Amino acid sequence: MRYKLDFLKTNPQVLMLGLLAFFQLNIVGSAYSTALSAIRQDLVLSYTLSGSLMSSYFVGYTLGQLPWGLLADKLGSRKVMMYSLTGCSISMILFGL
Repeated sequence: MRYKLDFLKTNPQVLMLGLLAFFQLNIVGSAYSTALSAIRQDLVLSYTLSGSLMSSYFVGYTLGQLPWGLLADKLGSRKVMMYSLTGCSISMILFGL
């Protein structure tokens, strides 16, 4: 099944989508820092364990680089960017709920 991605034909559109993905990645990466003190108190975590909780996001991001790169080679980088941005958007909405 082939998907039409006509709206991603020009370089400025791809650049803007990449910029939005970068901003969203930074928001997701820093969202824990604002709620970390409440999470630490609720779960009765030490500072070391709360730091481990913060770094778990970056470990997951690092481990995801290889599959994302393989998918980009197989499906095309534009499709993978679109699906990744959609997945990040859904996760941010669910995180907010």
